[in-house]
Amino acid sequence: MDLIENIGDQSDVDWQMRSWRAVFHMWNKPKPAPEYQMAWKDRKAAKASLERILQWDFEHIIIAHGEYIDHDAVAVAREAWKRSLSWSD
Repeated sequence: MDLIENIGDQSDVDWQMRSWRAVFHMWNKPKPAPEYQMAWKDRKAAKASLERILQWDFEHIIIAHGEYIDHDAVAVAREAWKRSLSWSD
């Protein structure tokens, strides 16, 4: 599960991946995977889960697609998920 992807200039990706990430404004900006940006089955549950995750004390984010995040991890995650966190209950 790619809660956050971090595709940027240092990432080794092909032109198709670059195009896909450009469509979702993800280049050099950690953001949720495109499927999470498009839709959630249960927004209320998703928001509650994200808020719970952001209460954890974590310093790093291990990325499956893109570059490792080794500083300000909670702030980076909060910024990446700000759209989903703004949903009203």
